[in-house]
Amino acid sequence: CGRATKLMTHFMELRKVYKGTIRLGESTPSFDAETEVDKTRDASDIRDEQIESLLPSFTGEIRQTTPVYSAVKVGGERLYKKARRGERVKLPTRDVSVYKFEIIARTGTDLQFEIECSRGTYIRSIAHEFGESLGVGGHLTELRRTAIGELRVEDAWPLAELISNYTDVV
Repeated sequence: CGRATKLMTHFMELRKVYKGTIRLGESTPSFDAETEVDKTRDASDIRDEQIESLLPSFTGEIRQTTPVYSAVKVGGERLYKKARRGERVKLPTRDVSVYKFEIIARTGTDLQFEIECSRGTYIRSIAHEFGESLGVGGHLTELRRTAIGELRVEDAWPLAELISNYTDVV
């Protein structure tokens, strides 16, 4: 709000922490649950050891492919517009940093994870590429940002408290 808008560029550069769920064995064109599953593969034989052994290849400096359903511009037009028309384009890649990627729980083919990463990281691309690396595909079914820099969601004010204490801002 107001003058605080100037801080936005500062926050964009900070590390982000997310918690979410990857569903193995199902792929979608958008790499998340926003589009219908277009490919299914049996993921019931994937062992915890396979998952754990793959995590280091998704940490550090990594190169990832931009999802076709994204706001990135190619040829002066946003990718999601091209995707909705069914156009095929060469997807750009980008270098990002993943500081931490860990599986915190597993329920069947759903992997609950926590990831700490740099600006510009597409978590749904990581979900997709992680599933592909296991040979069964995968997509993101849930995602929540839990921190940006030192700001943590558990320290946030409930909306009702914010409104009652700062009605002059709203």
